[in-house]
Amino acid sequence: MKDRRQDERILKRRVFLRSGIILGGATLIGGGPLRGAENENQSEEKEIEVGPPEDLMREHGVLKRVVLIYGEALRRLDAKQDFPPDALADAARIIRSFVE
Repeated sequence: MKDRRQDERILKRRVFLRSGIILGGATLIGGGPLRGAENENQSEEKEIEVGPPEDLMREHGVLKRVVLIYGEALRRLDAKQDFPPDALADAARIIRSFVE
């Protein structure tokens, strides 16, 4: 009899402790992950809300960097140095996406 009661007490104690740990952890974490998801959605919306002048400046900056890549590739070809062909392929993809 005592063994059965003792087992039940131990089981109840374990359930109580597990519940307390889970509840405590949930309280500490709170809605942080949920708030983080909302912040990500808000930041995406902020990126979308760019005016035409800002959009033009960003595109100009990207194109300027692509021209720098082409210039460096040309310089290395003239100097008979190696260069990564993937960089030229990536630059061409960027140009193609802007033109389309």
